[in-house]
Amino acid sequence: IDDDSICDYIFSENIFLKNKLIPKRKNHSFVFLLDSSGSMKEHWNKTINMLVTIIFALNKMNIPCVVYTFGVYNSLLKVFETDKVDMKKYEKLLYVNPTNGTPLFRSLITINKEISKVYKKYSSDIVNFITVTDGGDTYGIEYGSFFDRKTSIFYEIENDDEKNHDLLIKNIKDCYPKTSVSGFFLDNQTKNKIEKVSHYKHYNSFYKLNINNQYFENLFYKKILDDLLINVV
Repeated sequence: IDDDSICDYIFSENIFLKNKLIPKRKNHSFVFLLDSSGSMKEHWNKTINMLVTIIFALNKMNIPCVVYTFGVYNSLLKVFETDKVDMKKYEKLLYVNPTNGTPLFRSLITINKEISKVYKKYSSDIVNFITVTDGGDTYGIEYGSFFDRKTSIFYEIENDDEKNHDLLIKNIKDCYPKTSVSGFFLDNQTKNKIEKVSHYKHYNSFYKLNINNQYFENLFYKKILDDLLINVV
């Protein structure tokens, strides 16, 4: 991606550096989990606009993308998949109405199986899994341990939301070691425009983005492209 041309994506498709694409690259896919809780309503349009920009970029590189939001009763809702790109599919993203709480933990457990489907359907060598949220889980998860049949590992759930969050990411990476996981936390209190968070050990990268910053949209997609697409080839 040419950083000097990326802002012209609406008017031009010529935003790609020709010398960045290398033949025989590994097959990548992207899976997004978007927080669709009520608190996301105020910056939902910004987030969706940036996601559509990234989907366009991925499509130009023939990289499949699947987008999930929170569904009802702690379920996942698939709102987009670039199987065969049809512009009308983007409209479904815009009509999602953020509401209710944040079943993040249950969604991370459920999306494990969805990542497996993406690996198989698109013969992916690497799946890039990205979470975008503006808050922690609000539904909770039962304390104790759970056994994952795929990894044959017992995972211990504690009375600590941050540790449980990181544990569920570890479970995903234990199941699929080649999966790259990145997180974006949207808030209006981060002093810097963007701030890297280090206390999540099992994310490849995790950032706080100031939603009120005038360059929020640029930072959002530029960080994804810089950190993730550079590894696609």
